[in-house]
Amino acid sequence: MLVLSRKTNEGIYVGDFLVTITEINDETVVMAVSKEGKTSVSYSKKKNESFSLTENSTIVVIEIRRTGNGPLKVRLGVEAPKETPVYRKEVLEAIRRNETALEESQDT
Repeated sequence: MLVLSRKTNEGIYVGDFLVTITEINDETVVMAVSKEGKTSVSYSKKKNESFSLTENSTIVVIEIRRTGNGPLKVRLGVEAPKETPVYRKEVLEAIRRNETALEESQDT
């Protein structure tokens, strides 16, 4: 299981799905799941609750916590086959920007 910490408005890509944290309070996390930019479903989960993205991919809420006076964070566990790519949203977006810049520089 891969474990990632996320704050409100942060997300993770699991294969073609984007799971975005839309709200966190002391007991629940609300997540929007989208594919190709279209939100398909929203989940509200408590600690130790999970949902399936696909037959082989599951997201579980491991912990909801606050560090000091900072914002609430959620620790999500991702269970997916090894061949399914899992990225933090900002990392995949940076990779895509770099690939686009590389393609543009090769075209000139």
